[in-house]
Amino acid sequence: MFLSVIKAACKLNIFEINFVFSSEKINLFKNLNPKQLPKKGVLIRFFVFWGKLFYYLYKLDFSKKSVVYKSDYLLFASTKNQSDMIDFISKKINDVIFLGQRNNGSIQVKLFYAYLIAIPFFPIVFYRYIKAQNYNKKSFSYCFDIYWCIYGLYILHRINLKKINPNVVIIANDHSYENTVLKKAAKDAGIKTVYIQHASVSLKFPPMDFDFALLDGFDALEKYSQCGIRNTKIFLCGISKFDNLIDKVNRNNKIQRVGVCFNDGDKQDVIEQMIGTLILEFPDIKFVIRPHPSDVRGNYFKEYAISKKLDFSNSKQEKVIEFLSNVDAIIAGESNIHLEAILLNVYPFYFRDQIKDNYAFIKNNVIESYATNLPDLINHINKIKNNKPYVRAKGKFYSSTIDTKYDNKSQDLIVNLLKQISAEKIDFSIWEENNTYSNFTAYQLKL
Repeated sequence: MFLSVIKAACKLNIFEINFVFSSEKINLFKNLNPKQLPKKGVLIRFFVFWGKLFYYLYKLDFSKKSVVYKSDYLLFASTKNQSDMIDFISKKINDVIFLGQRNNGSIQVKLFYAYLIAIPFFPIVFYRYIKAQNYNKKSFSYCFDIYWCIYGLYILHRINLKKINPNVVIIANDHSYENTVLKKAAKDAGIKTVYIQHASVSLKFPPMDFDFALLDGFDALEKYSQCGIRNTKIFLCGISKFDNLIDKVNRNNKIQRVGVCFNDGDKQDVIEQMIGTLILEFPDIKFVIRPHPSDVRGNYFKEYAISKKLDFSNSKQEKVIEFLSNVDAIIAGESNIHLEAILLNVYPFYFRDQIKDNYAFIKNNVIESYATNLPDLINHINKIKNNKPYVRAKGKFYSSTIDTKYDNKSQDLIVNLLKQISAEKIDFSIWEENNTYSNFTAYQLKL
């Protein structure tokens, strides 16, 4: 068995697994601020690999649990947002193993072993580098170490999957390498894979390649139909993290508190100029700064908020629901938080120096107030600050359970489906096939 796993590792499509870095469609190296990119250079990344190897050796904690027991369900999360999305499953199904990275999940992937196992694969990853062309070649300058580590992660996951022997592997991301390498390992081991959507879908995402996908609504279905769907059965289940939050839906008709949300794709000078202008223009509005959990500028903006006497929301500690329940509107650029705001009736303003609309929120009329300059943004705020409209109904295209008898019951739908998938006995009595698409199978709830 081990020899076959080694052979499978040697044949890995590392570009497909590391889609975020290898995809010219995403073009991370152009769209990210250079300060947020990894240090460039194949030789630098070679030494980064070894630095991480010894770092994870130093951090190795032998007192923590190892993955050694059998479970029908294996959850995986590599970020806090993913963890928040699927954590309810571990509370509603007994004996679930929740594997994770970066302190997400209850059991951590021991990355030292992944790097250690990857060492003999250096000739293969170097050969891939020599043979790579165009954008793939360029990507090695930023993530040679990641491509190299993928081989070790794959084998480590195959070893863990052999021990756990789950019926189902459940993942909340379909394009980051930490998730896709586990998906590949599970599929090669003959284990069913389930994707649970944790954020809005972009047309830049890779083709859907899970056995099952539990999507939020018709928007995600439509976009994945354009990205491509490979032998995946799809169920539209609504957005589970908004279950039981009716009491948190914003009822204010005036804007008194505005959250300013941004990620590492937003330029620092633009953010600071916007905030500085708005606090002068709207002295009666309280502004709350909230960087994305992955934004490395979090500490800087915390100090910035203190200097400006503004509130600061630590997205690594305060869940997005709690944040949104304390504001009446948000200002953000390319971010899924617009949709999350809509579902709590928090008014969304889109502001960015260049509109991209990757999530099609503007196209689908979820966002009506959008601007690329401060005078237009100020004008939009002035129009509704004393008469904020009710916007939750705009979210139905994105969360299929809104205003149905299954509203606030998405978690139960998902848990029941997972149990049925595990047992290979899906109850279709509440589902009907969506006949819009002929090249894949999608199910929506019967109304």
